[in-house]
Amino acid sequence: MVKIVKEQTETMYHEKLDQARSIVDKRFLDMDQLAQTLVSTRWVQKIGNMYGPTIQSNRLEPSEIGGYADEIRNYESLNGFIDRIAIILNTKQLVLTNNGLDDYAWFFEKNYKLEDMEVDDWLPYIDTFNHGSVLNPGQVRTYNSYKRAMTYVKTLPLIDQTPTATLLLSIEEKSIQELLHTGAYDRTHSLYILDANNDLVTGVNIDEHIRPMLNDLPDTGARTTRVVNNSNGDKYFTFLTKSEVNGWKYIAVIPTSMVLSKVQVIKYAVFILLAVSVVIGILSSYGFAVRNYRPLKELLSKLSSGMAAKHNLYSGINEYNYLESAFDTIISSNHELERKVQVYLPMAMHSFFLKLLYNLHAHAEISYARQMVGIGTTNDAWRVALLYFESNNDESISIGQKVSKWTLEGNWPLYLVEIEGNRLALILNTGDRIKAEEAIGQVKQSLLKAFGDHHSYVGVGGPCTELGEISNSHKEAVMALNYAFVRDSSSDVMVFFADIETDTSFRYYFPTDKEEELVSKMRLGEFEQVETVLSKLIERNVGNGNYHFMTLQCFFHNLLSTALKALSETDLSISNVINEREFMRLNTISSIKEYVYNVFARVCAEMARKREAAGSKVKNEIWSYIDDNCYDGNISLEAVADRFGWSVPYMSKFIKEQTGYNFVEYVARKRVAMAKQLLATPAITVEEIGLKIGYANVLTFRRAFKKYSGVTPGEYRTMKLQTKPQ
Repeated sequence: MVKIVKEQTETMYHEKLDQARSIVDKRFLDMDQLAQTLVSTRWVQKIGNMYGPTIQSNRLEPSEIGGYADEIRNYESLNGFIDRIAIILNTKQLVLTNNGLDDYAWFFEKNYKLEDMEVDDWLPYIDTFNHGSVLNPGQVRTYNSYKRAMTYVKTLPLIDQTPTATLLLSIEEKSIQELLHTGAYDRTHSLYILDANNDLVTGVNIDEHIRPMLNDLPDTGARTTRVVNNSNGDKYFTFLTKSEVNGWKYIAVIPTSMVLSKVQVIKYAVFILLAVSVVIGILSSYGFAVRNYRPLKELLSKLSSGMAAKHNLYSGINEYNYLESAFDTIISSNHELERKVQVYLPMAMHSFFLKLLYNLHAHAEISYARQMVGIGTTNDAWRVALLYFESNNDESISIGQKVSKWTLEGNWPLYLVEIEGNRLALILNTGDRIKAEEAIGQVKQSLLKAFGDHHSYVGVGGPCTELGEISNSHKEAVMALNYAFVRDSSSDVMVFFADIETDTSFRYYFPTDKEEELVSKMRLGEFEQVETVLSKLIERNVGNGNYHFMTLQCFFHNLLSTALKALSETDLSISNVINEREFMRLNTISSIKEYVYNVFARVCAEMARKREAAGSKVKNEIWSYIDDNCYDGNISLEAVADRFGWSVPYMSKFIKEQTGYNFVEYVARKRVAMAKQLLATPAITVEEIGLKIGYANVLTFRRAFKKYSGVTPGEYRTMKLQTKPQ
């Protein structure tokens, strides 16, 4: 029996540890989801894809920067775990936070100064593609305030795999520690979190005498239990589990006396239970006698525990007078609660729906909200529609409340939610297309009466069976809305995502592989090859004459966006090459074609000039690298080519043209020259010299030396020593 109780006790501690780990893992997955959400937002794509070393004032108003800072502030308020969010614009050396734009160096020196980290120490996390790095909690100084925080850094892949923007998230250490307590872990125990290198991340009730012993625990990834001794000889049980999300190890350390006492307590509890059962039998008769009074007594007890001191059951009034007074107090409190709900419910609803649209909600939160607030009254499907209102005077659209509920014929609900600018989201509790179309029309007409003369566009996503899946319908609605802009410039346009696939007259041909081919050829400055690809693409889209002019205009605009990718690597500013206003005024296909060809020609010419200017510098770096590493046995032509981003044949040709030797011959001659210097020292053996200059065995060294010197290393040493002055 004792063995079974002990096993159950260990299982109980492991389950608590697993619960704490799963809560922290969920927060890490939420951070990755936040990165994906930011990548898909239009304002992040706009500012991240704005190539060049600066923010162009002709493309971005100062008020827009303030709007982006507000967006970051909204994300911070929606996520209680993350303390700060910053988006680092790598090519511009700027950082966007909830306060606006900061200079890169200023941000890491004043706004987010992490202990033992200088500005240059951040470059490895930012300049290369980062799938997600965690900097363990350290002291962070923000101007004159200090706090301990963990830092999470991840690249935002706005364009292929180029690190044009990087997400930085700051999480206070105390937030992680509070999560550990939220995981139902006992505050009297010690809990340690170690990373993959066995460095301490954080913990609760940390004991410095115990910490060094945890490095030797087995790293199996499964549940393990061990008994360890600290420097004072005290014994502790350790319970370990490992996270599959980030590789962290969660270790609970509990004194053996405490664990064994729980086992002893359970043993005693069995005997006590037997005694209690006897007592219960004796008292059961008394219970039957007072059963008629018991319900009233329980009600009085509950009311007494929740009432103010002035409503004391023993102040002289009888039970019935007390009940009357208690119910009067409850009714008054209920009225006050209803008033507070009316004030705060719209804000909570708006936050709830924003989390739904951007997939930031947990399933339990959705179930709770539906039960408490009554979101949705049918078992039908859900879908999202996006409404965009365009006015001539650029005035903003507001529906008064952030969220408003509409109940239509048939008693099925829909919810109108403000998102940003002139865009509203309509969340409909119906999978029926006809019902959805009629409802959207009714809502749009009501809004037009309130807003006045506005052009309107509507994009409608597909249906989904669960409320928690409407983020997919929202993404489809975004694509349908963008399609509506291209399809028709008139008002009253409504596009369903399901119809886009069947309407090919407004689609153009520009696959991803062709875009990548254009960018790669532009980077080489080879306009003739670029022109060939361009001509085929334009002929494919323009040649048959079946496309709408606006569609072709979008196609050419996409071509110009492709040119911007290569343009970012030059010293030219975008405004010197592409004038968007001039492009939009072009009203013939021939004039647009000529404009696009000229842009690509200028970009290629600039790339060729830059490539030629950088050629001599790269060549010097290649020779320095080969000369510094030619004595390394692992050096190879493939490794050199890969380091400098050249193909192996091209690197081989370059070395041959510069030296007259191939790569192997050049390295061998350098090694032999060094060996001749070392052979003049009798204290070093031939075998040691071979290893020192990069040969794994002495036989290979002797063959190479004789090939390029005509004698063996031993013969050369003898000749050298004989001619050396005595």
